[in-house]
Amino acid sequence: MTVNPTCMKNKKLHHLIYSLLYPAVLGTLIMFILLGASKGVLPWFRFRFFYACFLALYFSSQHIQNFEYTSEYNGWDFFFDILELIGMFFLFHFLGIMDQISEPNWLYFYITLAVSFLIPVFGRLLKVNFNWSKLDENKKTLSLLSMTAAGFTVISIFCVDFREAALVFLYLIFFYYARYNVLN
Repeated sequence: MTVNPTCMKNKKLHHLIYSLLYPAVLGTLIMFILLGASKGVLPWFRFRFFYACFLALYFSSQHIQNFEYTSEYNGWDFFFDILELIGMFFLFHFLGIMDQISEPNWLYFYITLAVSFLIPVFGRLLKVNFNWSKLDENKKTLSLLSMTAAGFTVISIFCVDFREAALVFLYLIFFYYARYNVLN
């Protein structure tokens, strides 16, 4: 029996992301949330704490969804996972979670949030040469949820009064996403 070296390389890349890098970045950011909340320096001001919790839940569900290795994992998946990690870092940075002093940079936060929602969609479509009909129903549903969340996020950039409603909607999308994908 021969072992496919590409498959072994891809499995190592998957383990690097999901066993080391993703938990390290996500865990560090969760610790910043807990530290800020426990010291009282992370104010509830303008939904910063709620967005931080939403992001921790969303990226935790992404990690759970992708933790199991499949033979479909390849270099592009690794690339998009790295982009997602970078996006995760900048989301918390623009939210002001890591320094816990600065005011959130809402414009950059919403732009990065919209891009972060679209990264997995782009990765899924790349695997099927951007042919939507080749996606299975699960991936179509997840992609539609992500695109809807990105759309509400873009609206929030231009309509400050819509931000509170967008946050509620993002939580609803997350809970549907978690029920649909992670808990099944």
